[in-house]
Amino acid sequence: MSVANEHGAVGVLNDWADNHRHQPLREVAEAALAWALLVVEYLAEQANTWQDPLTTLQLGTGDCEDFALLWFLLLRLSGARHDQVRLAHVVSSNGAHMVLVVYPPGGAPFVLDNLHPEGLQPRGAYVPVYEFNEGGIYVDGRLTGNHEKRLDPVLARLAEHWPEFTVDITG
Repeated sequence: MSVANEHGAVGVLNDWADNHRHQPLREVAEAALAWALLVVEYLAEQANTWQDPLTTLQLGTGDCEDFALLWFLLLRLSGARHDQVRLAHVVSSNGAHMVLVVYPPGGAPFVLDNLHPEGLQPRGAYVPVYEFNEGGIYVDGRLTGNHEKRLDPVLARLAEHWPEFTVDITG
């Protein structure tokens, strides 16, 4: 599926989030995993660039970073707090890879991974290099005080439509 324009992509994302807003986080994550794998075609990484989720929906294609960013947005728009979702650079049998890690309240963390369409994966199945969100970079579960600069243009694009993604990276 590709969406004709940015306005259409925003509408699709808002509708999806509205339909999942009051569900438990794990159910939202399962639905996000399935939906993204249905509407976005996986293309192996061509360049180390990140598409924002609006572009991913408009093109209908993306690599692992693009899937992780789309899931990140879907869960955040559906009500997940920023401390419950982290993008993660991991090492897999295929080399460097990006996934989304979800930290549900009172439960074990789990992973959304485009290479595992069969369902959510346990967090322990991955070797993390680092995790990050709009709050900063986490190494070994600890916030480092740094931030992932490649996330800045994605957050800026999202903030054009959803002000909650406006992040002050100067302070």
